[in-house]
Amino acid sequence: MSDPHHTQQDPRLAAPGGPPGPLVAACILWIVFGALLTLGVAGLAVNPSFATSTGPVAYLLVGAVAITVLVLGIAMLRGAGNAVRITLTVIGGLFCLALWPVVFAIPAVVLQFQRRSNAYFTALASIDHRGVEHDAEEWDDWDEQRSG
Repeated sequence: MSDPHHTQQDPRLAAPGGPPGPLVAACILWIVFGALLTLGVAGLAVNPSFATSTGPVAYLLVGAVAITVLVLGIAMLRGAGNAVRITLTVIGGLFCLALWPVVFAIPAVVLQFQRRSNAYFTALASIDHRGVEHDAEEWDDWDEQRSG
């Protein structure tokens, strides 16, 4: 027999209306950054005039990170948990050592840690791996206090 206080819920809908606007914007920045980086690495890898002494291993490594950023950006948009947010933050921090990625990484990190984004990840954490929501009333009270 099921407990009437525990309901099955899609984790992407943990917060009312799904992911908040700042988090969606952060996800879009990560997705665009990953796509551009992937295309850039692919373009350099096939163009011998841009060959460097680092060779194919560097292309494969940066390409793997680029695809990871792209996939994690999509995963976060679809409701992945806090671990994805932290992973993207670390990757963004590492890419901030170069100039142009800063245009994507810093705004994305700032957006994904805004109050509304934090509230969304708190709601995701209140749902266990089976999709069972815990303490929904406490989440509602907490969100109202934080937004009011």
